[in-house]
Amino acid sequence: PDASAREVTKAWTTARLEAGRILVGTGRIASWWMRDLAIAVVMDEQRRSHKDRQSPTLHPRTILSHRARTEGFRFLTTGPVPSVEVGAAGTPVIGSGRRWGRVEVVDRTEEPPGRGVLSDRVKAALHGVVRSGRTAAVFTHRRGYAASFRCTACRSLRRCPECGTAATQSALCRRCGARLAACAECGRASFEPLGAAEGRVRDLVARAVGGDEVGGIGDGRPITVVTGADLVGLGVVDLAVVVDADGLVMGPHFRSAEAALALYARIGRRVDSGSGARLMVQTAVADHDVIDALRTGDPTTFSAGESARRQEAGYPPFGDLIVVEVRGDGVLEQPELEALEQAGAVVFGPLPVRTGHRWLLQGRDLGEAKRLLRGALRRLRDGGDAVRVDVDPLDV
Repeated sequence: PDASAREVTKAWTTARLEAGRILVGTGRIASWWMRDLAIAVVMDEQRRSHKDRQSPTLHPRTILSHRARTEGFRFLTTGPVPSVEVGAAGTPVIGSGRRWGRVEVVDRTEEPPGRGVLSDRVKAALHGVVRSGRTAAVFTHRRGYAASFRCTACRSLRRCPECGTAATQSALCRRCGARLAACAECGRASFEPLGAAEGRVRDLVARAVGGDEVGGIGDGRPITVVTGADLVGLGVVDLAVVVDADGLVMGPHFRSAEAALALYARIGRRVDSGSGARLMVQTAVADHDVIDALRTGDPTTFSAGESARRQEAGYPPFGDLIVVEVRGDGVLEQPELEALEQAGAVVFGPLPVRTGHRWLLQGRDLGEAKRLLRGALRRLRDGGDAVRVDVDPLDV
């Protein structure tokens, strides 16, 4: 649980007045001034939870790296997969060799249709865990996530023909809005899901190995079904399974592949180093860069390719993205939009959202656009609208 206001105030006062202290906390302490600060560390800097959805939406990595340059203290980040932002800043990456346990790739395109969410190989491995008295974790996503699908004729992953994003059951692409119909590879129109949400996966695992063997975090069962939020409480296991790697690897956001590798690497690091211990990854895109990186246990090649793709597209950290969300009746007016475009911003929107509208600004350098935007946002706030600005958003 969060500390009380009294405890936070005491920690803040102590950090300001007394040298030789170690301060541990969430992202909010990134802006605290500390007496004689020598070093700052962001643990697992790839974790989405570091970036608050509420304004100001700055990642502690951004705040501390800027402070380190101006104040002269050392700044470190940790994690199995350095972000593109860390690489672009020229930060040295320390660490070599395999960064997570052995990975077994389960290629779903090699299986005939109708096998369901769990492959035969995964079911056999889970049975082996139960028989030998070992432990396993089966990773899936929370309720509401969009599972990936494969064609039942050619077995390839269903993708949007326009942008390549993994397609769901919807008739429209979740990234670009293109209409989806038949399989882009063979022209057939019959698909089956490769994943399911937490409750459904737990039922399927229980059906495969027996209900008494399956539970959640803290239940003490041999097989634990987990989501990303549960990983903090997950101990070392002999087997880990990623049910649907493609739902995130081929997701609709420009950070999806990097986020997938960071998440699956965290799961891989929960796997014991003993004989037979491994992470099993179910995928229909076994040749994807993320899957290659998981196989080798080294993200270096993936990170270099991802950095080049971001640079070509003008995505952060090689360009700017700004989301403006207005809750209320107010909108960015046409003269304001034109001024932003003249300042180098490409403006997308408005997109209707609940009780308001959203705009996306993109450009190689939006310094002048940010200055102009401040005036427009001040007008909206003065008019009673709630305004949220997200610089370098996670989900675009």
